[in-house]
Amino acid sequence: MLQLYRALRRELGVINRKSHEVHSAKELERVKARLQYQKIQLIRAKKPIAEIENEINSKLAAASRPPQVKTDVIRALIADTPAFLPRVQLQNLKNVGVFLKSQRTYNELIERYNPGLTMSQEDNVSKTANRVGLQVPE
Repeated sequence: MLQLYRALRRELGVINRKSHEVHSAKELERVKARLQYQKIQLIRAKKPIAEIENEINSKLAAASRPPQVKTDVIRALIADTPAFLPRVQLQNLKNVGVFLKSQRTYNELIERYNPGLTMSQEDNVSKTANRVGLQVPE
């Protein structure tokens, strides 16, 4: 039972970290674009931009940590079951752990061998242009 709990918690933690990295990177890009826009507006209005500069630098420097995985559901599921847990339920929990690990491995392989799927459109266009001998203006 303890091994099953640890396996489920480990897989959920890995999935949590990876998804947090992706979402926080997208959020950082969005915030950075908004702050750059505000900076341009302040420059046009001939107002001081030191405050926006500080905010941009603080957003870039701040690396957020992924939230903790809430394992109370897993713990309650395993703890509330009697010691003679039916083999079917135990097998179902094991299957959940195997499924989570398989999905993570599948996604890692897709990212590794098909990098165009996770590439931004800008990168995809520049790589395609390079492939045919052209360069995209910046």
